[in-house]
Amino acid sequence: STQSTWGIKQTIFKQRQSKYRRYQMAKLKKMFMILLTVAFFGGLVGCGGGPDEEQLKQLADLKAEVEKLQSDVSKLESEKADLQKQIAKQDESIKNFQKLTDAVKNCKQQVSKRKNLKKFKIQRRIQQMKFQKLLLVLLVLSLAIGSKFAFAQDEETPKEEMTMEEWQKQIDDYTAKKNELTGKVAELQKDKDALAKTLETKKADVKKAEDEYWSAVGGKDKYDAFKTNLGKLETTVKNKEGKKEDAEKMYAELGKSNLRCHPDFAARYKKLGEDIAKWGPVVVAPTGYTVVKGDCLYKIAAKKEIYSNPKMWPVLWEANEKGVVSAPPKVVKTIKNPNLIYPGQVLKVPALTKELEKNALDKAKKWKRTHHKVVKKEGDEVKKDVKKDEKKDVKKDVKKDAVSYTHLR
Repeated sequence: STQSTWGIKQTIFKQRQSKYRRYQMAKLKKMFMILLTVAFFGGLVGCGGGPDEEQLKQLADLKAEVEKLQSDVSKLESEKADLQKQIAKQDESIKNFQKLTDAVKNCKQQVSKRKNLKKFKIQRRIQQMKFQKLLLVLLVLSLAIGSKFAFAQDEETPKEEMTMEEWQKQIDDYTAKKNELTGKVAELQKDKDALAKTLETKKADVKKAEDEYWSAVGGKDKYDAFKTNLGKLETTVKNKEGKKEDAEKMYAELGKSNLRCHPDFAARYKKLGEDIAKWGPVVVAPTGYTVVKGDCLYKIAAKKEIYSNPKMWPVLWEANEKGVVSAPPKVVKTIKNPNLIYPGQVLKVPALTKELEKNALDKAKKWKRTHHKVVKKEGDEVKKDVKKDEKKDVKKDVKKDAVSYTHLR
């Protein structure tokens, strides 16, 4: 009975052991199947989830096309801005020629209103150029910042980590951007062609306005001749060369031309008339100036009816150095020394010019320096002579005293 009980226990133990082993094997099989399934699906996801080389190449080509289109847009916008500036300049030229033509046709004496015209044009042109430059700079900056921002994420993201969804999204974005830029390029090209046609029209208008302007002026040759004659007359009046009557005749001839109201000449013509009105020859009596007692060349030059300037005495001296107009009997008819003039002499009084005035001032300065040295030397010689005379007088007095003392003894 004991052996039978032990055999039963041993049989039960073996049954339990085999059952446990079967349970362990089933568990291992289950875990193996789970791992195999996970590995299989992981391989599928890893192999088929991302874009292949052809798709990546397609994305790179699309990016390059978008970049090229952006470059074309920037170039076309720059060309468009240049054309707009050229058109603005042509409009300005047309306005200027029209204004000049109107000024020449409708000649008016009141030219003071045109004094600030040139400054206003320059300031306006500078402001327009500054505004256009600012717009162009802002446009370039916005395009540069936009293109950097658009490609920043793609450059930072490694290609190995791109998923199929990300690739498809970028393809869609770049395709939309490409279509938008293509439309923008076509629109800009259309605007550029229209602006080019407008520019050609404006150039023709400028040529027409210029022709009308030169027709109103009388031609470029007439303009240049008026400019040359006006410059010559200005020099003549400034230096007071020749006679006032001749200058007035030339001024009257210039006044017959409509060019006197041209903005380039109106102010100069008006000032020239004022200068001619102020210009008057020195009032000189037909017989000259007659010297009276107490006169000298310095005093005569300072008189109002002569030069009103005492420093102009060298002009009188040079004019009369070789001979005066007339002189009384036994009075010299030349003035060799400017300090020696005599009552009754009639002096020549020439009209004062800029050249005579300059020479007179230089000669007066030189004469003053030379005369001062001569006077100083003469003064020193006089002092020496006085001392010699005093010594002689003292010696004579001493001899007289000695003689009188001897006589008394």
